[in-house]
Amino acid sequence: MLDVPCADGRLALPLARKGIEVTGVDLSTRCLSAAKMDAESAGRLPLNYVQSDMRGLSWRGQFDAAFCMGNSFGYFDPKDTGKFLEGVAQSLKSGGGFILDTCLAAETFFTVGGTKEWVESDGILMLMENSYRCDLNRLDSRFIFISGGTTEEHNTHHWIFTAGEICRLCDQAGLQVVELLGSLDGEPFSVGSDRLLLHAVKPD
Repeated sequence: MLDVPCADGRLALPLARKGIEVTGVDLSTRCLSAAKMDAESAGRLPLNYVQSDMRGLSWRGQFDAAFCMGNSFGYFDPKDTGKFLEGVAQSLKSGGGFILDTCLAAETFFTVGGTKEWVESDGILMLMENSYRCDLNRLDSRFIFISGGTTEEHNTHHWIFTAGEICRLCDQAGLQVVELLGSLDGEPFSVGSDRLLLHAVKPD
């Protein structure tokens, strides 16, 4: 399986522990260092990590399945998003499956998303502020982390796509969309769903 982007191996590691051969791809040196340390602590596992831009996947017909989870979709504008999906399709074997998971599809974000949110976890207070660029279909997010008197700020961007736009991008990349779900319970995706789970395959 191909996990892209894999971050710190949150999903890749438990899959490898089940005996599934996993390749995780991420651009972040810090995330991959943490992922590799956890993998080494777990012993010998069928797990490999590769540092790469997710738009530059170079495998051809190597994987039975691939997934992009946890709001990692939408980092790029439509052109570069297409490059990512083309790389996924190229990396899959014929008949291979692809799962995309995001809470930032337009039908979800514009109905259940917020402009400001405070979250506290393990003594860390996080403020998230969102602003939407209508001219670019882009969500600009500002994150402020406060812990023990220390404040750290990060800014991110996500491009917002409708489910239909994502389906068309998949089709153009060579991935056939099989179903759109709104939850792990299997309910169909619709306006107001908490998340989009897209299942696609690379045609034989």
